[in-house]
Amino acid sequence: MDLIQIKVNNIKMKLMEKLNIFKNNVIYCFVPFINLGDNINPETLDGFNKLLLGILIISIILLWCFISIVGYLLTLYILKYTKLEEKYPKLKPFIVYFQNTNYVLIVIEIIIFIATILGVIGICINLLYFNN
Repeated sequence: MDLIQIKVNNIKMKLMEKLNIFKNNVIYCFVPFINLGDNINPETLDGFNKLLLGILIISIILLWCFISIVGYLLTLYILKYTKLEEKYPKLKPFIVYFQNTNYVLIVIEIIIFIATILGVIGICINLLYFNN
């Protein structure tokens, strides 16, 4: 009986170790900055890692622009189809101002988004084709 129990415990421990490794990998997949520490210092990085850090920062800016564009469009959609101007006539000047401002901000965000994407594409093309 003891031999079977020892083998079962060994199998359980191996399974738990594998599950812990899997849990850590999943956590790092969804939250990649959880274990960076203070290793990333631009002065200590070599050239290629500085480039990767720059592309990471540009990608974060792109994600922020995309989320902002979706948020602006969503708020405009909600304002249009909930008809808040009719429900709250005192707020009509603020709602109209907000809608007009959102159209301007959407245009600015789209310009930033497209310029940043073109910049990343240009950097990648430059690295792939012209530095060989």
